[in-house]
Amino acid sequence: MRLLLVTVLAALLGVCGAFAFEVEGESLVMVPPEGYKIVFTKQKKGLEVSELIPEGDSLSDWQEMLALQVYPFGGIEMSKYELFYKKQELPSCDETTSTLVRKGQENHYEVAMFKTSCSAAPPAERETVLTKVILGTDRTFLAAKTWLFEPGEDEMETWTQYLNGVHLCDTRIAERTCSKDG
Repeated sequence: MRLLLVTVLAALLGVCGAFAFEVEGESLVMVPPEGYKIVFTKQKKGLEVSELIPEGDSLSDWQEMLALQVYPFGGIEMSKYELFYKKQELPSCDETTSTLVRKGQENHYEVAMFKTSCSAAPPAERETVLTKVILGTDRTFLAAKTWLFEPGEDEMETWTQYLNGVHLCDTRIAERTCSKDG
């Protein structure tokens, strides 16, 4: 049932122990989580997608996934993403809940984080997605952690902190420097 995942993917290139995707000076930077492997990457019509799963899992049988997606457009207001997540209902879900975890500015870019949960019968069809949206100048970037179960509070906090570390920078703009501290 990986329907929520469709909205939460992205492109990666390995750079000095971190992933970065660069477009006209903008770079999405993240340190890959220990024990994860890249299992899928694709570029099509400007959309770039990468998926990572824990080492012991396979693409056909996974329980957790980290996905990154880069959309080939910028300039969409964060309020449009908030509305999308607030109204998101999936036909295969008995109930879909979405909450805005936080929003604000990081490195002079607008960001928001959303938690979306899909409950279904049987419980094996549950899905929880924590998505960070970063509105770039040239593109829109999403990083998401997906669980095919309801994660505990400690795990949710760990991955919230992890996604907080995913950041966008721009070598063309001094205020959006690509330093290690982002």
